Amino acid sequence: RSHDGKVMEGQKSNASVVNTTEYSGHKECSETPSPPQHITVSNVTSTSLTVRWMPPINPNGNLKFYKVYYSNGNGTPVESLEINSLTYHLTGLTPYTNYSIYVTVTN
Repeated sequence: RSHDGKVMEGQKSNASVVNTTEYSGHKECSETPSPPQHITVSNVTSTSLTVRWMPPINPNGNLKFYKVYYSNGNGTPVESLEINSLTYHLTGLTPYTNYSIYVTVTN
């Protein structure tokens, strides 16, 4: 406060500049990753199967998780939870049914 009771603002600090886009630790993530590679299905039974894949060729940042989607063609694909590995075991499938399966990755 000044001698006459007024509040006096002091000098301002140096500015800090920050960008709120995600920082991957190496570069800003401005592009989506390319798709997972070499998706294979194995251990097929009448109600389950195992899906395996390889990481994308161009991750464009740190990969956070994968998701497996599958559909029997009669509606919206069902998606898995976030997966942190390169394999996923699908269970509860309907016997003698064709399924479409695909995998996505998020960075």
